[in-house]
Amino acid sequence: MSMTHRQRIMAAIRKQPADCLPWGLRLDYWYKAHAKAGTLPEKYREWSIWDITRDTGAGIQAHHGRVHQEILRNVEVVTRQEGREKTTEYFTPVGTVSTKMVSTQRLEETDTRPYEKEKMFKRVEDYPVIEFIVENTEIVPTYDDFLSVDRLVGEDGVVVARMEASPMHRIMRNLVGYERFVYELHDNPDKVERLFQVLLEQGRKIARVAADSPAEIVHSDSNLVDAIHTPRIFEKYFVPWFQEISEMLHSRGKVLQCHTDGELRRLLPFFPRTGIDVAEAFSPPPMTSCTASDLRAAWGDRITIWGGIATQLFTDSYTDEEFDDYVLSLFKEIAPGYNFIVGVGDNVPVAAKFDRLRRVTDLVQRYGKLPMMS
Repeated sequence: MSMTHRQRIMAAIRKQPADCLPWGLRLDYWYKAHAKAGTLPEKYREWSIWDITRDTGAGIQAHHGRVHQEILRNVEVVTRQEGREKTTEYFTPVGTVSTKMVSTQRLEETDTRPYEKEKMFKRVEDYPVIEFIVENTEIVPTYDDFLSVDRLVGEDGVVVARMEASPMHRIMRNLVGYERFVYELHDNPDKVERLFQVLLEQGRKIARVAADSPAEIVHSDSNLVDAIHTPRIFEKYFVPWFQEISEMLHSRGKVLQCHTDGELRRLLPFFPRTGIDVAEAFSPPPMTSCTASDLRAAWGDRITIWGGIATQLFTDSYTDEEFDDYVLSLFKEIAPGYNFIVGVGDNVPVAAKFDRLRRVTDLVQRYGKLPMMS
């Protein structure tokens, strides 16, 4: 009796045997864009994203969202919408900070979140205000929506619970911005460190909620790029965080998945120390310089890789023959195929030639029986 998509995916993650190479598809961006624009193929007009994924023959990779809610206390939030710009102000007893989000026609057409024009941090005086907001944020478990999605997906795939990025990553990406962060780490290292400690404590609360959730896979947003998350920063701030939360999740029988869609070459040696179980959205050449062989050489079988087919391959930039050659070359590279889940790195593009998703299914069924031959 053949295994289900969920069984295959979890077998690859748990380092257990399986009958066939797992193939797990994340269709979010493609579906949202076409559903919003009214350009879904006629066959799919009334279908859910899960049923469309089933129709491709792939397993469902459902990124449910957070299993926690953040409730602000002692903070007044005021939002103003002016055209496509939305300004949000946060009034606290120790000062006020704000953010500004800007949408565009293209972002609206593709149902993509607005661009963050102004981060919350703008000046040194903002540090205590942001710390106050974080310290006055209550973390509340919210598991019902996850359970609802999990029931809809069933054995046809897995539902992933999303958790916050690592504390230093939140400072870099969400609060300060990458460029400004470099200056702040040099000019105000003590203030950056204090904010990091405040976010670290909040991150532990969020991780505990995720560890107690019904989710089997907990996902930490990473979007790592070694030119930004340099080896020195990664080793000092990211590795200990991943070690801590992976131990917490493992003690509850959960696994830690991280979104590794960027250039990782200089960070590869650090990953085996993190406790990360799944490197998801692996994006090979021509998206990055790292091949599956590079990851295997650095990690062995300690980390399951999910991805491997570059996004561009699904567009008309490549012929059908080039597509087949790429996928079959990947299969030879990852043989015998254990601890690997075929997927798109990073997401199915809006302009995808949809029949190529079914083509992956065909190739997996023909050549993906485990163990595979190199």
